Amino acid sequence: MTTTWKLSAVRAPLACAGVSLLAGSLLWQPLLAAEHLADVAHPSAGVGWYLDQAGFLVAMLLLLTGIGALDRARVAGSGRVGRWALRGLLLAWALLVAGEIAQLATGSETAPLVNALQGIGGLLTYPSGLVAGVAVALAGRLQGWRRWPLLATAVYETVVILVPVLVTNSAPNWAAEAVWQAGWALVGAAAWSQAHEAAQGPVTTPTAPTILST
Repeated sequence: MTTTWKLSAVRAPLACAGVSLLAGSLLWQPLLAAEHLADVAHPSAGVGWYLDQAGFLVAMLLLLTGIGALDRARVAGSGRVGRWALRGLLLAWALLVAGEIAQLATGSETAPLVNALQGIGGLLTYPSGLVAGVAVALAGRLQGWRRWPLLATAVYETVVILVPVLVTNSAPNWAAEAVWQAGWALVGAAAWSQAHEAAQGPVTTPTAPTILST
């Protein structure tokens, strides 16, 4: 069976997703570099820490906006599992944004509210990202190479960031986090590229498997 996805109807949210994800992930890189090179990773750095964290908040809001736009474009298909996984990822990033706001408000990285919001949000990103990535790849609404960046980013985040944290209780290093954000840049590039095909009319895609359509 096939279904017709009218690409022209979702051009705006796809373009929004592309711009927001690209901007957020690219902004993340100099902020990450500042953390390591200027030694502003902790509140003891004073004003430098606040400025750096405020920049991260802007980057996170852009990523949150981009994920919300992907949801509006229904890139995970029409199945409930894929749709709710993408919304779970959106919720995860909303909690991370709330945690960042709480961190700036309290001036502490270890306040109970900060730990709760960032802990729950962080853990939720892994399963929701993996399921949403699989759904996007199977739905085929993003064409060609564009189907894979979200899944690849979720797999990378799980293997390179989550597993070391669980096994060695160590935070990701500069390179690991930079590559993770490069993955989000690829997700944004995929959405932006697909938006530019809207003028070509409807795209015929395979129906998602039953497990994603229940």
